[in-house]
Amino acid sequence: MKFDLNFSSKDRFSITLGGFRNPEIDPFPDNGANVAGFPASNQTNNYFANVAYTRTFSPTLLNEFRVTAQRRTGASRVPLTNLPTLQGTAPNEFGITSDLENGPPLLGFDNGLSIGPTPQGPAYFHGVTYAYSDTLTWVRGRNTWKFGAGFSDYQQNTLYDFYGEGDFFYIGPYSDYGIGTGNSFADFLVGIPNNFFEAPNAPNNIRSKAVFGFVQDEWRVRPNLTLSLGIRYEYSTPKLDTEGRTFSIVPGDQSTRFPLAPQGLVFPGDAGAPRGTNFPDKRNFAPRIGFAWSPESGSKTSIRGGFGIFYDVLKGEDNLQFNGAPPFFTEESAVYSCLQAVCGNPNPPA
Repeated sequence: MKFDLNFSSKDRFSITLGGFRNPEIDPFPDNGANVAGFPASNQTNNYFANVAYTRTFSPTLLNEFRVTAQRRTGASRVPLTNLPTLQGTAPNEFGITSDLENGPPLLGFDNGLSIGPTPQGPAYFHGVTYAYSDTLTWVRGRNTWKFGAGFSDYQQNTLYDFYGEGDFFYIGPYSDYGIGTGNSFADFLVGIPNNFFEAPNAPNNIRSKAVFGFVQDEWRVRPNLTLSLGIRYEYSTPKLDTEGRTFSIVPGDQSTRFPLAPQGLVFPGDAGAPRGTNFPDKRNFAPRIGFAWSPESGSKTSIRGGFGIFYDVLKGEDNLQFNGAPPFFTEESAVYSCLQAVCGNPNPPA
């Protein structure tokens, strides 16, 4: 929807509203079962609003102020089946405790068969971005000057259940240590997995802010030649988690916040470590140069070109790379030993 409101010959409001809701059902969600019976749902809602106020002070002076808001929520890989959980069965012989009970563990076999709910969720996302900008346009002789500045505030909240019910893998005859019977399905029947992996239901709450300013001159050098010259400056704060659940790599440093962490892995609060995902960069100057040229006066041919430097920040997948990671959350992985009664190995690996 778009609305234009002219309150006077000098004052104009423009309002743009948009959005979509996109529900879907996935019968074979990512990395889950490749047989029927374990569907999941995905839901994405996206809403957008932009309000612009234009004030004409004179025929040569114009100001534009804009406020933009965008909200995106999502729920992905939410199981649609009500299946028994290990906590809901008696007895729970494996002693597995899940942060979020969704169903049974995922079972994988060496022949490619996979049975169980997807380990990629459920995941819930809630992202909001607000932006404010103001641009002043001033026409003076052959020059059209533009001056502008802006501010934006970004946040992304995530709750991601990753392999929350665990994943048992039965490798059969391909184990280096000959675990089990030599047949993956037989190993399943007698309860001899090769390995197990489980991770947490973990949140992160990312925040970032950005400011910019610019000046630009559109100079009509000749009737058939126009040059655009400008400079822009941007600064984006490093993305922060509200609980400091991020990490960085600084070779040679040893964390004092988590002394048992590997050397070079540091966290917010450690000396010499950034507060967020990276060190601040305050040198983001971005020049702009452009031209528009017509070979002859009145010609129908126009040749245009330009050069610029642009900066951006990552706001998507890298948020998940901090999600559920030790030492803030626990992941566990186990490789099981051969049972002597089954495979006759007198000295099984630990």
